[in-house]
Amino acid sequence: CVVIGVAAAFNSEVTLLVVGLLAALAIFASRRENAAPLWLISIAPALLALVVLNAGAANFVIPGTPLPLVHALLAISVLTSLSALRADDGAIVREPIALLWIGTLCLTLLHLSLDVVEHGYWAIRDALFVFEGVAMLSGWLLAARPRRPDLTKLLYAVFTLNFMYALSAPAGAYIRTHSPMSGVFQPVPILGNYAHTASMLLVGSLFFALIASADERFPRWLSLTMGACSLVVSFVFQERAVYIALAACLLLLMLIRSTKTWVRAYYVGVAFLVVLVFVLAALTGIQVQGRIGPVSADFLISHLASLSLAPDTPGVGTLRTRADMTAEALALWQRTPSTTAIGIGFG
Repeated sequence: CVVIGVAAAFNSEVTLLVVGLLAALAIFASRRENAAPLWLISIAPALLALVVLNAGAANFVIPGTPLPLVHALLAISVLTSLSALRADDGAIVREPIALLWIGTLCLTLLHLSLDVVEHGYWAIRDALFVFEGVAMLSGWLLAARPRRPDLTKLLYAVFTLNFMYALSAPAGAYIRTHSPMSGVFQPVPILGNYAHTASMLLVGSLFFALIASADERFPRWLSLTMGACSLVVSFVFQERAVYIALAACLLLLMLIRSTKTWVRAYYVGVAFLVVLVFVLAALTGIQVQGRIGPVSADFLISHLASLSLAPDTPGVGTLRTRADMTAEALALWQRTPSTTAIGIGFG
């Protein structure tokens, strides 16, 4: 991905040549004995780019084409994993999350059958985020591989890079100003996007603490430190969904009998660490600017209070807007039931 990005700074012909050479190299590497399959070679950079760069990755197009590079990699991964999926006897289709995605995909195809006629590629571009769900197929195959350490190493790299990228959030405005530009219809910054970074930090924290720490190939102290730091940094992004998800995860860990005692103690220690950071910040007067306000205990409490739609709390307007939109959508569905299936427009 880095090589392709450098090539894109020159011209589209150079980039396409580099993409072709890398594709040939990947095919050659996948045919070596005991080598990773081509679908894994394709999904790894796509997963890394989508998790770390999120919206930026989805807007990095293959020059001269309207196709984002990560979606091309996802398509290659799916096409090259069909034989492995057939050997799986369709077990993934029986998974609830896969069934939900298949239902969403069918609904999307129904929308596109009507929207493409009117909006053309605009409609397809808007639906590509649904297509990203095909990564579940490769993830399923990867987890089912006899040599599962491949999965642990891949996720360790993804969550480590996501943590490092998250540390640049305070300089996000500067990064976006100086970022390379790309886009399907108009150029947008590739770097400086943090749409899902906090959620991935929480997932990464659980991965480092519960999975990576049990892997002898990684120093246990490093995995536990990364887990704690990932959780602390997630508070900088001030996302209520992450607060709720964190509370739910900790509650489950405390209630599940098979959870080891040291895991409970670890997260109690991490919670103490978060409180300690807030106390030290208040005592020293050091202020870290978060996504919508200062990172402090007072702001956290006020932000949580906005979940009850309390007036004059941070972000309460976004919740009221969503509540109003929900009421409008329900009223629209009652007036015109067909919109529940075919929608309106493609936004």
